[in-house]
Amino acid sequence: MTKRLTMLPALIVTLALVGAGCGGDDDDDGGGGGGGGDGGETLQVGYAASQTGRLALFEQPLLEGLQAQIDAINADGGIDGSTQIELEVRDCASDPQRCGVVAQELIDGGAQVLISPCDVDASLPAAQIAQRDQVPIINSCGSGSSFREQVGEFAFLNVYGTVAEGQAMAELASDDGHKTAGMMTSSDIEYTESIIDAAGERFEELGGQVVETQQFKLDQPRYSSQATALANADPDVIMTSMFLPAANTFLQNLRAAGYDGPVIGPDGMQGDEIFAAGNAARDVTVAGFAIAGTEDGDLTQAFIDTFTEQTGKEPPSLAFAALGADIAITINDAVTAAGSTDPPAIRDAIDELEGVQGATGEYSYAGLGGIPSKDVVFVKTNVESDQFDFLDRFVPEAVQEGAE
Repeated sequence: MTKRLTMLPALIVTLALVGAGCGGDDDDDGGGGGGGGDGGETLQVGYAASQTGRLALFEQPLLEGLQAQIDAINADGGIDGSTQIELEVRDCASDPQRCGVVAQELIDGGAQVLISPCDVDASLPAAQIAQRDQVPIINSCGSGSSFREQVGEFAFLNVYGTVAEGQAMAELASDDGHKTAGMMTSSDIEYTESIIDAAGERFEELGGQVVETQQFKLDQPRYSSQATALANADPDVIMTSMFLPAANTFLQNLRAAGYDGPVIGPDGMQGDEIFAAGNAARDVTVAGFAIAGTEDGDLTQAFIDTFTEQTGKEPPSLAFAALGADIAITINDAVTAAGSTDPPAIRDAIDELEGVQGATGEYSYAGLGGIPSKDVVFVKTNVESDQFDFLDRFVPEAVQEGAE
């Protein structure tokens, strides 16, 4: 398959901005991250993390990857050999308003760069505060492509975006020869809606036909009626924007309804938890961010080596751990390019980064409106070994054409 371009997902909700000057709570745990050297300059990075709540599944491995990469940078003398990174982590429990409060506390405490939760919905209050105070904010692993449009020029994604993800899913399905598709989507959040909107539009551009579309709610306990409607439409492939753990129930309902064909899902389905669905997880391909041991995977292997050296173990949930490392590498490269730890200067430098040697692969931000051009990495479930096998990686052609 031809190598192409990328963007990323997101969820966004309107917010009543949290007032400035919120004090820290006694039960907010600060997180360590290589302390500043004696007498040397430091860069303060604040992470309003979802260490608990619905996003913890994704953010816990991401935080481990971020910390390991920061420790490696600091052990090597710091950014540009002189500036140590100080990371403070506070749990905002996957709650948007709480994340806004935490972001304000981190800025009041001197944070020069912020990291927000793995979801644009949960990130919006924090991002609006960062924009107001002119502090660059990087969304940890949320992929809503409208993040910067919703917030402003200080907002960045760390992944390729929902539009690119959906386009890549459609291009993969078309390249595999599928002519008809069923779609499982939800209008509850931007992530679930945007991915399938982009996938459906791109699939039809490529000559395919969407024969059935079903809606789900985020709080549904089961999806039997939607699964039956999709199975009865007898599509060549089903594309969905569901994420774990709900995706497992959907797969089980889908197989019970008699659909035995391929399923293509988003990055939110790339987790070892998917194998808890048993045989229902067969023939499932999911989008993701990183894999080692393949062409273009040397940078990811280098990250694995770094993580192992720093922690004494292999990274958990490699794709998300590598995304955490990417944040540290982006910050390192931006501060080096800016020659400054001034927040607006760091923002300007991130916006111009090209050829970053990240843990997920090489990527750039220049000219892309806060969304990096990263490969969409597709892996396929292997239910015999309970692991994912590499399938393909590329930037979708639609994104490349739009960037020209």
